[in-house]
Amino acid sequence: MIIDAGTRPVTGCDTAATLLLVTRPYYLALRRAIGTPLRPCGVVHINEPGRALTATDIEAVLGRPIIATVPYDPAISRAVDSGLLTTRVPRMLARALRHLVPTITTQTR
Repeated sequence: MIIDAGTRPVTGCDTAATLLLVTRPYYLALRRAIGTPLRPCGVVHINEPGRALTATDIEAVLGRPIIATVPYDPAISRAVDSGLLTTRVPRMLARALRHLVPTITTQTR
């Protein structure tokens, strides 16, 4: 199950076998993640150059492990914005997340 919560409250997700938080290393994003009742199994970290917060900081604040790091790439943003992420996954994203697919598939069975 993939949920893009955006800025709205998320409910009814406790039945998901695998719940992952995808976040950038922003102070406000981490504050919001702490305030939600959902507890992800792990975190996918979008690594942006020049940010003060690190993956270690995210793990410490959220108390959840970083299970994947995706490098920031404008091609990924364009695929999301155009609605093509599910049909034409950018190579950089596919490489960063390829080890998650077997894990998620196994856990949801």
